[in-house]
Order: sequence, then C-alpha cells, then structure tokens
Amino acid sequence: MRQGAALGQFVSVPSLPFTAPALLAPMEGVTEPCFRDLVLERNRPEVLGGAFTEFARVVQGPIPQRILAKHLGPWRHAAPVGLQLMGSVVAAVAESARRAEELGAPLVDLNFGCPAKGAIRGCAGSALLDEPHRVEELVAACVRVVTRVPVTAKIRAG
Repeated sequence: MRQGAALGQFVSVPSLPFTAPALLAPMEGVTEPCFRDLVLERNRPEVLGGAFTEFARVVQGPIPQRILAKHLGPWRHAAPVGLQLMGSVVAAVAESARRAEELGAPLVDLNFGCPAKGAIRGCAGSALLDEPHRVEELVAACVRVVTRVPVTAKIRAG
C-alpha cells in the first residue's frame, strides 16, 4: 500500500476552489444536478467542499452551451461544481472547455480515467493513457483557452 496523506488531512491546492477535505466525485449516471443538490444540501461545507458533474462526452464537435448548462445545473449552493469533459478530439474538447468557463464553471476537469468499454472504444477516458502525446495535446489546448479557472485531470493509476 502506498503512503499518502493521512485520513482526515486536507491537501490544499491554492488555485482550486475547494475548501474541504471531501469532494463528490464525477460518476456517470449518478452526479446529475438533483443528486448533487441533495448531497451538497445534506453536508456541511467544511466537510464536503464541492462536487463534479458526471462526464460530458465530447464526440465530434464541441458540446452546445445548453447541454453544458444542463450538466452544471442551477447554482443552489456555495460549494463549487466542476464540469468534467471526456473526449479525444482536441479542438472539440478545448472549445467545450472554453464554453464551460464562459457558463461559470469554477473549474474544468478532463477525464483520462474512465475504464468503461464505450470510452475505450471511442479512444477516450483511460484509453488515452496509452497515448501520452494526445493527453498532452488535450491538456495544452484546454489550458490555452480556459484562462480564468483551473483545468484539472482525472487519471487512474494501474
């Protein structure tokens, strides 16, 4: 077992908008707006510092703003909700990230960890870990166009 931060310790990254040790992770089919609202409403802000959307899949072109807005849902809590994107078409992912920032997402997260067969077949999620140059292109393109909020990434070890 690898050593890390002790349970209960909070690792703070100054550029990220979270203020508590726990976050509601992005989970397909689970972290939609109603569920996020319920979880955020029932937890103290000093315990649960924010949440993520379930991933928004970027296929051929950028995701329309109305779809991104639906993923983000209404802002009902002080806790930030980061928008997660998954895709492999660099220009489309970057434009979707820019649109998410424009809509007010406090951070944009790129999914390089999904092991689902559909993601792998679409050369997205954890399939991209076999192509580090594409991961680099995706991250660089998003960081170039998202200028006011952090860009983070979800990956899997092993």
